[in-house]
Amino acid sequence: MNSSQLMDAVPSDALVAYGYLSKIVKFETKFAVREGTFQSSRVRAFGLDGNPCGADPARRSQVIVHDWAAPGDFVIELVADDPDSRVLVAQMAPAETLAATVAGVLGRLDRCCGDARQLAEDEPLVIPRLRLELEGRFGEIEGRPLIGEELSGVRFDEAKHRVQFHLNEGGAGATAEAVLGSYGPPPRPFRVTAPFLVLLQRRRARAPYLTVWMESTAWMEVLGPVPPPLAGVGGSAGIRAAGGGRGWWGSWCRGGCR
Repeated sequence: MNSSQLMDAVPSDALVAYGYLSKIVKFETKFAVREGTFQSSRVRAFGLDGNPCGADPARRSQVIVHDWAAPGDFVIELVADDPDSRVLVAQMAPAETLAATVAGVLGRLDRCCGDARQLAEDEPLVIPRLRLELEGRFGEIEGRPLIGEELSGVRFDEAKHRVQFHLNEGGAGATAEAVLGSYGPPPRPFRVTAPFLVLLQRRRARAPYLTVWMESTAWMEVLGPVPPPLAGVGGSAGIRAAGGGRGWWGSWCRGGCR
């Protein structure tokens, strides 16, 4: 992602906090594409070539075993082309929070020593492919006033984030984007979609000479019913096609009206 997908044009007087991260790492030798299982599903996966007679040394050399306690409790690293980046894959029972789970994994690094840090020729490796793209809002932040004398009365009108991530036989990549924006008062819609009042009045008169309260479409050019909203798209609140109902109008001659 080379440009922001969260922000369009920004007013010159807007207050914006923006963050962006993008990183892609690759495996020098691609892992083999495999079929694996995850819980009760068959999934596309990657790992070693699966040949019991083949040593598959290039791929095995890209796997570091940091800790192994049981078939469902281990921490491994997939060695990438960037020495400053780590791709860690851990399977274990989760802790009470995600932060505690991460801390538990990081505390298990480099526990294995010697030959135990490498995969033996008869040790399998199968990891599900991952690809996700998520976009959401920080509702707990939106609308809250900022603290500070210079920003008194300012609040963030929107707080959005977007995350893209993939993990497959060729490598891993992540893109994260977040924006906090204060754009001033939002645009005010002026769509008359419910009962309304129309007044005609001389500018200096004390009362109107025509008053119309409209509750139905009886005196409107009706084009047809309002179509139902598309699946997953909210309808417009307050819009209703009414064929009946009532309306009334009144006329007064006051304040010099002739």
